[in-house]
Amino acid sequence: MTEPPPTPVPLRRRLRPLVPVIVFTAVYTLLAAFVTTRTSNSEFMLYIGVMVVFIGLIGWLHARIGLTTPTLWGLSAWGLLHMAGGLVPVPAAWPIAGDIRVLYSWWLIPGRLKYDHVVTPYP
Repeated sequence: MTEPPPTPVPLRRRLRPLVPVIVFTAVYTLLAAFVTTRTSNSEFMLYIGVMVVFIGLIGWLHARIGLTTPTLWGLSAWGLLHMAGGLVPVPAAWPIAGDIRVLYSWWLIPGRLKYDHVVTPYP
């Protein structure tokens, strides 16, 4: 005799533990969009659009395979670091590369390691 299939868990019950990470991600994304439109930074608005696409892809992936809550929090924090990188100004005394004084330009170790290298670790 075969066992009956498991009863599916209602969507609302599956989403409940994710509400904090969803709200956190939505708040910083909307705040970044607001700041970007106020400063007329069209390049960064495109970047926010890319982030929204990635957030959607992560949501789709989570629905398919069930990412862990810590993984979702880690991805959300990484997204926040990206948003902050292009929007948060750095003090004049901090060493930067280029002319735009934001976290992405900040040399953590002058001439060797930038904030950008840590947040977007690509060769």
